[in-house]
Amino acid sequence: MPNADNKKETERSALHATIWRIANDTREAVDITQLNARIAEIVTRENVLRTEIEGGGNS
Repeated sequence: MPNADNKKETERSALHATIWRIANDTREAVDITQLNARIAEIVTRENVLRTEIEGGGNS
């Protein structure tokens, strides 16, 4: 049964690597609702500024 033992060890190693990858993940959790709201604010402000710039040059 060397093949079964080898397969088990390979699976165990893969699981170990996955667990450590998850444990070492230090990315900050993101609230997608807040992020989308902030992006909407930025786009709105960008449009206001664009209109002011375009309107200011035609006065």
